[in-house]
Amino acid sequence: AESKAKCFDGKVFGGKNNVTYSGFVNGEDRSVLGGILSFKGSFITATNVGAYTIVPEGLSSENYQIIYQDGLLTINPLPTATLSGDLVICAGSYAILEVKLTGLAPWSITVSDGITSRIIDSIYENPYRLEVTGVPNSSKTYTIAKVTDSNGCSNEVEDKAVVKVNPLVTSGEISGDQHVASGVFPRPITSLNPGQGIGTITYAWESSVDDGLNWEIVPDASEATFAPGIPDEPIWFRRVIISSDNNVLCSEVTEPVKISIWPTAINTQENNSDLLIASAVKNIEMRLKGEIGKLASARLYDVQGRLILVKNLEEGSFNIIPTPYLKTGIYMLFVEDSGTIKGFKIPVKE
Repeated sequence: AESKAKCFDGKVFGGKNNVTYSGFVNGEDRSVLGGILSFKGSFITATNVGAYTIVPEGLSSENYQIIYQDGLLTINPLPTATLSGDLVICAGSYAILEVKLTGLAPWSITVSDGITSRIIDSIYENPYRLEVTGVPNSSKTYTIAKVTDSNGCSNEVEDKAVVKVNPLVTSGEISGDQHVASGVFPRPITSLNPGQGIGTITYAWESSVDDGLNWEIVPDASEATFAPGIPDEPIWFRRVIISSDNNVLCSEVTEPVKISIWPTAINTQENNSDLLIASAVKNIEMRLKGEIGKLASARLYDVQGRLILVKNLEEGSFNIIPTPYLKTGIYMLFVEDSGTIKGFKIPVKE
């Protein structure tokens, strides 16, 4: 008896049973056998998932001894697909919905997000990891509408999961770069804009000593403002705003602030620094005399380390840096040229 297979449908097998023959001689075939081929066995009333015998009988012959071999009816279960459940994710991020599958790999599933649907074929992993993203302040309902396994059995499952997307978190803004003298505390990094999010808002601070390539959490720093310790090398800080809603943490970071240390060799006004001289003409302009190469730049700070201006310099022996409306005080001018930094302490009067 030929073996058969069907997908579970709660009904008895309604297909046609067949047999194959072997052992005829002299060119003879089925026509030399008498009787009527029939079938019996447990398959006749079988409706549940499992394997059931198909037993052939009823043939006769004067010249052949007939040996019957049973076949099997296999009723395969319908595959299922179950989503792991509702999720809340951060705007701009992604999440994973797990799809737990039953049946025999490989599977294919039909997935809908309420707007579009797609078929994902050749799934061998179980559970399958379905990556989802979303638009801020929105939610999508993901549905597994259909699943098919390698037995060819399909099932419409309609399992659903809602993915809610929290609003965007904005980082806000913190005060800018600083220059400090060696061994001196920097000014506190203040909050110019606290940032926004929903739920509970907390802060953290991170530091980097490699120009922002790697960041580390600053211990015990959880306020919107931060007072750094005395640096012994250039260091970068940034603030992390954390929004907690529905037990989901969403975060964003500010632009980093760099705290630099003034060079130990600072020249006073009119002093020669390798043939480079800096001077101020009241509070109108500063002048640089001496050879300047290509791509040189100047940065001007007040005595508290606040950046006043940045200017790209002209190649040659004379540069003017306009400084209108500077207040009376001491200023620090740094000139960077071909990787070398030269510093000048320059008094300015209105």
